[in-house]
Amino acid sequence: MKNSNFRSFILGITLLLIAAALILESLGLLTFLTTFAGGLSVPRIILCTIVICIAVVSIRRSKTHFIWYLAILFMLLESNIAHLCGRTDPNLINNWLLLLCTLLIDIALHLLFGNHKITFKQNSHISGHIGIGKNTVYIDCSDFHHKHIENDLGSTAVYFTNIESYQGGAHLLIENNLGQTTVSIPASWSLSLETENNLGYIDNPQNGGDPNGPTLYIDAENNLGRIEIRFV
Repeated sequence: MKNSNFRSFILGITLLLIAAALILESLGLLTFLTTFAGGLSVPRIILCTIVICIAVVSIRRSKTHFIWYLAILFMLLESNIAHLCGRTDPNLINNWLLLLCTLLIDIALHLLFGNHKITFKQNSHISGHIGIGKNTVYIDCSDFHHKHIENDLGSTAVYFTNIESYQGGAHLLIENNLGQTTVSIPASWSLSLETENNLGYIDNPQNGGDPNGPTLYIDAENNLGRIEIRFV
């Protein structure tokens, strides 16, 4: 199954589960959850379902970021876990300490199993995966034909260098997941844009740039995040 079809499938299943939970709640058929494991509300179940589905999609791209989704699930279900463990205090661990430990574990996994930060080298067509944090990517137009940038849980800014060498016709694929990606395009270029937005926001220019300029083709896919495409 292709990635886009797989994401659509997961999103569809998520929406069906949310709708089913809301219907069952309105009919009073989920009252048993109020006493199970210290009480589970429908909004909490919905949030957990969304997090799990996002994790399933994300783990196909990065095998290390699953630790963040486990941390989010733990925070959502902390009081229930405390109840099952027989603890009277629902706060098992400080959330900031949990996030710090999650960050340390994520860094350790990257160090042990490989760094997925993106680097663009000349004379190659590189697919780049960018992880958590603030990142800046420069694309050299002297040898720009096809680039793939994937941003997960981070903030990424994309710029172009040697723009006078760009002849047009290059393709840029942007995948943004739970983060923000900003692409700054030279105002002298023409833009052809295809978008797919899933529970997020894509801010794209109102016009296609200079119709007489070289054309840049962008395919932008946004999942629970924000993509901004602008002319500069």
